[in-house]
Amino acid sequence: MRDLLMKKENFLNTSTGVLLTLILSVLVLFILFGELLKSPNTVYFAGDGDGLQSYYGTLYHVLHDTTYSRTYGMNHPYGEMVLFTGNQPVIANTVKWISEHIIDISDHTMAIVNLLMLFSIVIAAIILFLILRHFNLPVTVSVILGVAIPFLSPQIGRLGGHFSLTYVFFIPLMIYLFILFYKKRSYPITSFIGMLTLLAAFTHFYFLGFFGLLFVFYWIVLIVRRREEFGKVRFFLPHIFLQFILPVLIVQFFSISFDDISDRTSSPWGILYLRAYPESVFLPVGKPYGRFLDRIMTFNHIDWEGWAYTGFVAAVGFIVVLTGIVRKMIRKEFTSILSVSDNMLLNIFFWASFAGLLYSFGLPFILGLERLLDYMGPLRQMRGIARFSWLFFYVMNILTFYLLWNWYREKKYPGLARMILFASLAFVSYDAWLNSRSMEYYMNNRIPALDDRENKLPENQWVYRIDPLNYQAIIPVPYFHIGSENLWILTKCDVLKHTYIASLKTGLPTTGVLLSRTSIGQSYRNIEMMLEPYRDPAVLADMPNRKPFLILAMKCGEISETEKNLLSESEFLTGNDRFELYSIRYNTLARLAERKRDEVLQEYKELRLIEKDGFMVTDSLCDFYYNGFEEAGSNRAYYGEHGYEGDLAEYNTVFWDSLPWAGGDSVYVCSFWLDNARKDLLPRSTIEFALTDSSGELIHAEYKNLGNLYTLLDGEWALLEHTLISGTPGNKLKITIWNHDLRKEKIFFDELIVRPSTQHVFREFEGGIMKNNRLYYTRVSETGNSH
Repeated sequence: MRDLLMKKENFLNTSTGVLLTLILSVLVLFILFGELLKSPNTVYFAGDGDGLQSYYGTLYHVLHDTTYSRTYGMNHPYGEMVLFTGNQPVIANTVKWISEHIIDISDHTMAIVNLLMLFSIVIAAIILFLILRHFNLPVTVSVILGVAIPFLSPQIGRLGGHFSLTYVFFIPLMIYLFILFYKKRSYPITSFIGMLTLLAAFTHFYFLGFFGLLFVFYWIVLIVRRREEFGKVRFFLPHIFLQFILPVLIVQFFSISFDDISDRTSSPWGILYLRAYPESVFLPVGKPYGRFLDRIMTFNHIDWEGWAYTGFVAAVGFIVVLTGIVRKMIRKEFTSILSVSDNMLLNIFFWASFAGLLYSFGLPFILGLERLLDYMGPLRQMRGIARFSWLFFYVMNILTFYLLWNWYREKKYPGLARMILFASLAFVSYDAWLNSRSMEYYMNNRIPALDDRENKLPENQWVYRIDPLNYQAIIPVPYFHIGSENLWILTKCDVLKHTYIASLKTGLPTTGVLLSRTSIGQSYRNIEMMLEPYRDPAVLADMPNRKPFLILAMKCGEISETEKNLLSESEFLTGNDRFELYSIRYNTLARLAERKRDEVLQEYKELRLIEKDGFMVTDSLCDFYYNGFEEAGSNRAYYGEHGYEGDLAEYNTVFWDSLPWAGGDSVYVCSFWLDNARKDLLPRSTIEFALTDSSGELIHAEYKNLGNLYTLLDGEWALLEHTLISGTPGNKLKITIWNHDLRKEKIFFDELIVRPSTQHVFREFEGGIMKNNRLYYTRVSETGNSH
């Protein structure tokens, strides 16, 4: 009877605590994010970049896509499978299905997404309260911590852009479900764990990684240490299968069924750059009480992804725990060294999170073991390894206050313990406020043109002057393409926002790309159409029809010459004060390369060229350098019989000599052809342009990725071209290429030309003309030129 009364009292206390946590967390949410909650359907937590892309992807999928598994807003004509888009497919597809089968709520998609992200903090607060109550912390302490910890979470920072990672409740909920399973070991709880794993995986793959880490530690320890309850094969195999293996198989089945792409990158960029550091986890950098740190050290080496501050109290708690571990090692108390507390579950969670923390630091790879990255398989796709410190954040805060409360209950130093407990609760609340207080300012973005659904604003009048049914897609100018992890064509002139607005208002997809792990082959086919016309763009054969394209050209000074030529071939339609709209026919795009060839042939016919070293040039006073590598041993050549072959892991010298005489010109153009140009990771190879004076003193050095220099494509070959300023005559140039990540690969290049920018170099060859390293295949006899 007494036990029953105690359980009832505990239940009432917990129920009251849940209600208090709910009320307090909602109150704090309104205090910190009240302006956003006033108009959730017309506020954008990010006005550009990944955040705007996530909004666009979600809205386009709900409003315009005809399937649930793929989206066609970007990467026209191919589209993309929803798991690689960041458009929150679980939410988007739920809204889409309800709108199509029950009631149309698509106009409220923005509010649904925004409110779910914000109120996930409230859900996390309640779950953390329940976790703390399970570990016997009092209701008041649990309420305060339950509210404070979510607002201190490093996931709060993702509200400014990485929306799929903002759901603060995922990690605490998985911890809580593992706690419940430890107590009851039932299939209903296992089912909840499995469903959460599946939901998390469809939300973002990183959550699957976090859960997998926790899952492995949890089950290994329990099978070994609790054999009677957990160690029997017929018990643990079904639960392990349902909790983790089955959800992974479902995700794999979904991916295989709706995604036939086999050429996504094997190694996304930045896995050892986007990492955490001890100082980014444990030091109060940027906090009012941590300003002194900027006077004693710098933190420029830490990318914003690497910041995951645990809070001051948890940082001190970790020092205490680490000190205890060291003390046990000194005393050789090896049997208890893994027990950081008197609670087995907390010990499991701590060591799992600590392993994640070490991994987030880049261990063991930063210890000269980078080659181990080659054996990571799918895990290498999770390049933002700093995020693995998030699990440590939650566990360390829970563990710290568990230990602090138990020390307080011992009453050895009641006055001191009470003071430290109260101060710790106050400080964790203060840290939470510091972490969240300025977020609302940065998240309160408005895009009136997008919210103007009836198109009454002056900047939206263009909508009435075109018929979207006459076009198949939007080509953005300046063009952008981010996602292949090989070539990066960054956004300029606010083109991303206006392309998204135009796409959502017309329903037209865009050839621009801001996605994740895009097909390499599809990327090159789309990019080729936006490079200098040279060969017929392969992407045109993949278009669903021959309708014209709508070009959205920003009114800015960052449009390339190639894009200006594209506009000159187009028909102006309309525009507003920020951009102009043009129409370009399918057949016009298909003939651009042919027209460019005809122009070169005509130019060759009309120019008065001068013979120089077997070439025809425009300026007899200027020299140039040419190397066809005919003496090299490789039979991989763009033109001629031979080309250069080298080990990509080594430093390959393309050119090292005095610059050719340029007369009064100090601007040089270097160009050469690269084979295997579409190979994964090859465009991320480094090329160095080192300029020295006649004595060998370094004047200037430039470092580029090879992909940044791709000027045009011809099959597997790419022409790389770079312009540099030499300064003084007699300077020497050294061009070097390497890629230490491709240790077993060869590099093949051919046809190097270094010329003054005013010097144009021609050469006849059987069947055509070469101009500045470009080969135009039409027989010389057809040009009428008798050089």
